[in-house]
Amino acid sequence: MEKDTKLAKVDILDQNDNPLASATIITIDGSRLMLHGEGFPLLPGNSAIKAVGYSSDGMLIMEGFISLSMEEQLNLDISGSEMRTDRREYFKVKTNEPATVRFARMPSQRLGLLCSDQIRLRDLSLGGLCFYSNKTYFPDQILRIELDTIGAGLELNIQLLRKVTEQRRIGYRYRYAGRFVDADAAQQRILCEHIFKTELINYHNEVE
Repeated sequence: MEKDTKLAKVDILDQNDNPLASATIITIDGSRLMLHGEGFPLLPGNSAIKAVGYSSDGMLIMEGFISLSMEEQLNLDISGSEMRTDRREYFKVKTNEPATVRFARMPSQRLGLLCSDQIRLRDLSLGGLCFYSNKTYFPDQILRIELDTIGAGLELNIQLLRKVTEQRRIGYRYRYAGRFVDADAAQQRILCEHIFKTELINYHNEVE
């Protein structure tokens, strides 16, 4: 593992991909990960595990074994890893979840239009999202999007960056991409958890 690797979170899984523990306080010493926290399960020494580490560069898929197990600390000796990265500044995941546009306005205006336009997500990152729609929107327009499938009551504002007319028959006329604006820390945490979970599912589907 690279010395400058920085992980924001690590999830530990058993060999059947069942979650065992998570940590956000992480120390890296060569090929050893030291996870710090409270209430970790006591795991048998030398038991094989999988781990998923998350960083701004992407998702690090790891395999190894438990070298220390205490309620306040878990040490993982990593025997192999694979970094899954993305070309954009923010790591994105493919998805097809439904969402709803609830409000739309131009950036120079304080007032806008209430709406209830059904859209379908194409991909999602901490920086923004891409979606399909049959409605006409405009670059720089501000949309408030309800994302109930990600978090109950979650609504986020995006500023549209581009619009593409779909040439293929996919049930939608347009594809839009936008960046999140004014997302607070709690909303970012919800997004982060959902993105990591979705990418893990996508990864398992690819390797099966």
